[in-house]
Amino acid sequence: MFFKKILMPCGLCAVPAVKPANPSEDGMSYSNDPGVKKLIRPSELPIYTFEDDYAKQIPCTECSPSVLEQNVSKIRKSIQAVASEYQHYTGVVSDTIDIGFEHSRSLLDYLREESNVMPRMGAIAIGGIAGLVLGLRGRKFKRIVYSSAGALSIAAICYPKKAEEGFDMAKHYVNVGYNFIYGVKPGDNRQLQITIPEMPKMPTSFSEFADLTIVTGSAVATAVGSFAQNTYASLSGNKEVGCISRRVDMVTMNSEKSACRRKPIEKSSSSSSSKKAPEHVEDVDKGNEDDRANDSPDLSPNTPTHNVTASCAEDTPNYLVYKKMESIVEKMLDEFTGVPVKTVKTFMTKTPSVFTGADLIAWMMKSMDIDDQEALHVAHLMASHGYFFPIDDHCLTVKNDNTFYRFQTPYFWPSNCWEPENTDYAVYLCKRTMQNKTRLELADYEAENLARLQKMFSRKWEFIFMQAEAQSKVDKKRDKLERKVLDSQERAFWDVHRPMPGCVNTTELDIKKACRSNKSVVQPSKHLQLGVAGGKISPSAETSATTSIEFLQKEIETLKDRLHKPVIKVSKVAEALIGYFEQYMEYDPFFTLPELTNPWITDSPEMWEQEKLAKEIPMRRVKRWAFSLQELLQDPVGREQFIRFLDKEFSGENLKFWETVQELKTLPQKDVQMKVEEIWREFLDTDASCPINVDSRSYEVTKKSLENPDRWCFDVAAAHVYHLMKSDSYSRYLRSEMYKDFLNGSKKKTSVKGIRSIVSFTGRRDTATS
Repeated sequence: MFFKKILMPCGLCAVPAVKPANPSEDGMSYSNDPGVKKLIRPSELPIYTFEDDYAKQIPCTECSPSVLEQNVSKIRKSIQAVASEYQHYTGVVSDTIDIGFEHSRSLLDYLREESNVMPRMGAIAIGGIAGLVLGLRGRKFKRIVYSSAGALSIAAICYPKKAEEGFDMAKHYVNVGYNFIYGVKPGDNRQLQITIPEMPKMPTSFSEFADLTIVTGSAVATAVGSFAQNTYASLSGNKEVGCISRRVDMVTMNSEKSACRRKPIEKSSSSSSSKKAPEHVEDVDKGNEDDRANDSPDLSPNTPTHNVTASCAEDTPNYLVYKKMESIVEKMLDEFTGVPVKTVKTFMTKTPSVFTGADLIAWMMKSMDIDDQEALHVAHLMASHGYFFPIDDHCLTVKNDNTFYRFQTPYFWPSNCWEPENTDYAVYLCKRTMQNKTRLELADYEAENLARLQKMFSRKWEFIFMQAEAQSKVDKKRDKLERKVLDSQERAFWDVHRPMPGCVNTTELDIKKACRSNKSVVQPSKHLQLGVAGGKISPSAETSATTSIEFLQKEIETLKDRLHKPVIKVSKVAEALIGYFEQYMEYDPFFTLPELTNPWITDSPEMWEQEKLAKEIPMRRVKRWAFSLQELLQDPVGREQFIRFLDKEFSGENLKFWETVQELKTLPQKDVQMKVEEIWREFLDTDASCPINVDSRSYEVTKKSLENPDRWCFDVAAAHVYHLMKSDSYSRYLRSEMYKDFLNGSKKKTSVKGIRSIVSFTGRRDTATS
């Protein structure tokens, strides 16, 4: 009872005095509960519209991440840290391995130099001592074998040619001994033939080492199997086993041959020194096209294959240009008088067969007797055609500095009429992606081209990938320096035929030259060849038999064109040109110094300011008005004076009509029809406000042209009016006193009506300004 009667009323009375927890700006509290009614006073109601519920303040609640999100974030951060550490250590290990390979290669090159005799002897002694240390735990025979093997291994590394000769001799004696033991005669099927597979000299990456291991294992297995089969055949007298083994060898050779196709082989002369660029020859595989047709899964035997080169190089429009450039390149390649080609050695690398741009420009200036700018321009043109190229840039340009360049092999010269297909380009780009070398990374535009080609050849991309893989394996078997040269030359070949964006494509044929070279030459007629007006008196049967109606019609049209063609003597043309240049020589700034300097050269706006000021016009400018009507109308002052002269003679509508027609040609197409109607109503209609005098023929042609109005329908009438002004009004203007006053420099002041014609306000203005 006490709670209901006393405490509850007191609590309810204290509620209005309590301040709300989250008041709004206007002092009212709002609740987000839709069940609670919102009470407001009548004075707080809006006058025009109701308040938007979304405009009210809604409390924001900060949500902390859940336990699962926190754990996932920790795991992700730890994985990222581990991955970054792994990448760091992987990079360190790969750099260490690369440095070790480079040091090993530099040491190997150092030991193979002919002048380093004592280091070779020391290395051989170290190899023998290492073999002796490995065989210490064995007996005397084992020690001798191990030490001899170690010394011979190092000696084979230091003297590779001698080692090869010794191996050939040992192989010969092994064959002789085998044949002697088993009684095999020369030429017999059971005769032993030892073959050693071609192996790269030194792997430079883990993938190359794995490939080397696989190739070595397969070669050893093949040799052991062949030896076992031959031995069994010799003992049992079964000849079929030997035939089967030879078939297996032929299949292996064919697979290697197909892998090596479409790759030019380098053939360097033994007499070439380090100053001469490497020479190359074409692929010795004569069945290149047949192998390509047989290997391609998409080509049938009856399908003609694409010929890379043209049938005849002399048919190309640029053949003579190519021969001229190639003659210069052959002089550059001369060993004694050519451009100095050298191999640049650094601490860990070698750059073979290069020359600098400064040496090239100096040689061209000396041999071709030209200045440096001309030599640089000629070098640019030759580089754009691919005869030499920068070793580390896709842009085929030449700089007169110490940038390194390399000559292109004659196999890739443009005179061979190369027309490579997109499939060849796709194989080249795909092969570049397989080789993990920094210098062979694809540029941005090459990556885009590869993606585009992959979409284009999606159906036979597997075949393209197989070709690229086979070529990549063949390239890995070459020497490092040789591989560098071949890669750069192949890259320059594709830079010519698939240039980077912004470079000129020199392989595109000029359509005019191509049409001119393929156009059939029209033979002149018989009577023109004989020089007789009527031709032969009695035509022969041979002429009548070979002559056709179409040929005679073409000959008639040719003769008609010659009749209509204006024939002017060269002497008359030369005389007219000489007169023109003598007339304008006074206004040529190269011969006569102008009164006001060119503002674009001297950076002085004096000439423009002089034109704004209404001063006297120079005499040489007025004399130019007499050259032609066009010169008069081009000068703003001359045009103004000519308009005043025409107004005096009541013929100003002619110039106004001509200028309106010229303005019509510059209007947008939507305003042409309306402007044509305005010109007709103003100048040519029967009740025109400003009629002009044109002949009846021009009037009829113009009226007929209005049926299809365009911006050229008044050209006939405008040409007639311009001819009238040129032959009549312009000649009378040159004889008028107005032109003579300008020419003599005594320009008369125009009369001014009113008080200004009597009183001059010059002094008053001067005093006011002062």
